[in-house]
Amino acid sequence: MSESKERHRISLAGNLTIRNSAEIHATISEFLESNQTVDLDCTDATEVDFSFLQLLLAARKTASLTGRSLSITHTRHGVLHDAATRAGLVGTAAVASDADRAFWATLDKETDDAQDHPHRG
Repeated sequence: MSESKERHRISLAGNLTIRNSAEIHATISEFLESNQTVDLDCTDATEVDFSFLQLLLAARKTASLTGRSLSITHTRHGVLHDAATRAGLVGTAAVASDADRAFWATLDKETDDAQDHPHRG
């Protein structure tokens, strides 16, 4: 594994769907390998499907197993929040584990000052 930097933000924008999942997966994996903490900013997402949510869940699990951290920096309104709500990952009907609920709860937080790395789908 390469030497880890402290923190980076990746801006994921546009269509975050199965059509772009291989590219999105490669981007997230690359930054998780070389950074201790990766923040995903999905504020400019225009479309999110369940494949993207699955990708986020898998990436979070991988990060946790490798001693890394993956979080979402996103406002509570938007297509990512809507998709996560429909999937039962956030909201009053959420059926996720405590760790998953904590991960998805970051949808309500504002972004911070991590270094940006834009990705347009």
